[in-house]
Amino acid sequence: MTVKYHQISLCETFSDCQISFMDDSPAFFQLLSKYFDLADFIPPDFHSAFYHSIGRNRIYPLHGFLSAFILQKIFFIPTDSLLLLFLNLSPELRTFCGFTKVPDASILSRFKHDFQPYIEKMFQQMVDYTEHICQLIDSSLAKILTFDTSLIPVLTDYFSLHLAFHPDTFMGDSSFNSADIYGSLFHDFHFSKALIPYNPRNESTLKKLVTTDTDIPPVPMMPHFP
Repeated sequence: MTVKYHQISLCETFSDCQISFMDDSPAFFQLLSKYFDLADFIPPDFHSAFYHSIGRNRIYPLHGFLSAFILQKIFFIPTDSLLLLFLNLSPELRTFCGFTKVPDASILSRFKHDFQPYIEKMFQQMVDYTEHICQLIDSSLAKILTFDTSLIPVLTDYFSLHLAFHPDTFMGDSSFNSADIYGSLFHDFHFSKALIPYNPRNESTLKKLVTTDTDIPPVPMMPHFP
């Protein structure tokens, strides 16, 4: 494993990365190449399976596919077709990924399908590294776990894979605004806070109580009460 020895301030580098990403794409790729060695995160069995599955040299390198997928997340590129468009338009992006030519959509799709278990394993291992980095950048924000997908099965799998990670705050969108989910977050997964926007679709169909000036709901008149 190649170790890039260099004494740096992690917070300063993170800030530099954000500025470069927004203002200067070539500088952003240079910064990423300098401090991020993807080869350190690729499991040996993934590398072996990729290069031996067809018994000949591949036109597109393994780190190229993985770099493209990571950048897809960094740049918030929503679809593979848009990712391929950016690869075609940006020589810096192609150089960073190590692509001499851009793969077509079917190749990208087949890579995901054929090596899905290895991709999943690699990104699960990366979480264990990034959690420590997040703690160094901002320990309070690192305790917040955000979700925008189906919740309970994902949380169960997540915590079973990352036993050392104990976030205390959950952050999700309004689709998680339900009593059952709140109960699971606090009692099953032991969050101390849940930040979820109010969802009016989950309101009760029961008629709302009308309060008085003292905010005390009045008792309705009933024939069997005096």
